[in-house]
Amino acid sequence: MAFTRVIVLEKLGFLVTDSGFEFDYSDELGEHFFFKSELGYIEFYVWEQFNEFEINVKIGNCLKRINMPVLYAKELGAFKYKHRGIKWWFKDERPDFWQMIADIVKKEIETSNSVFGLQIIK
Repeated sequence: MAFTRVIVLEKLGFLVTDSGFEFDYSDELGEHFFFKSELGYIEFYVWEQFNEFEINVKIGNCLKRINMPVLYAKELGAFKYKHRGIKWWFKDERPDFWQMIADIVKKEIETSNSVFGLQIIK
């Protein structure tokens, strides 16, 4: 869905403007949002129809999957708690979800100058 792409670029666009990544997109078997640098890439994969979400990072020849429920249990728990109830049956939670992901990425950059292990080149 094109609207998700707009949300991702709005929320994670700082990776392009501030950190020198290039953005790429594929909608084959779900949606794949890539933020690429000369050192590797971060892939955000979403297939909303099947309620799937993954973050993969490729550094050199190494591809690793980020285990969000383990590494960011507090953030995901807070998101789920905030987005429970009947009003969320009719309201789009994607902007809030991608803001949560953006906040996690910003925290990664602030604490380690990397995004899930992929170094930031400035």
